[in-house]
Amino acid sequence: MPEDAIKDRVAAIRQLLDAFRMERVVYMVVTLICLAIVITIAVVLAVHGKAQLIEIGGLVLSSGGILASAGRILQMWSDAIHLLARFPQEQES
Repeated sequence: MPEDAIKDRVAAIRQLLDAFRMERVVYMVVTLICLAIVITIAVVLAVHGKAQLIEIGGLVLSSGGILASAGRILQMWSDAIHLLARFPQEQES
């Protein structure tokens, strides 16, 4: 692989990382908040020994938030990888 193509790929990766920085931070914050909720509810359940509707709802909603934000982060990386996979072919054409 020519050195110019490698430099172009590295520049494209840096540009993508910079473009999606704020979105990644938001998804990370959402994930951390949901994780804190899950841990808090787990501690409450361990102390009290029984779950009420609010605890069950909190577990379902916060685990769904983790799933959604992780899915968006993975989709973002997948789109970036697909873009970079096409990158050399478009240059050669």
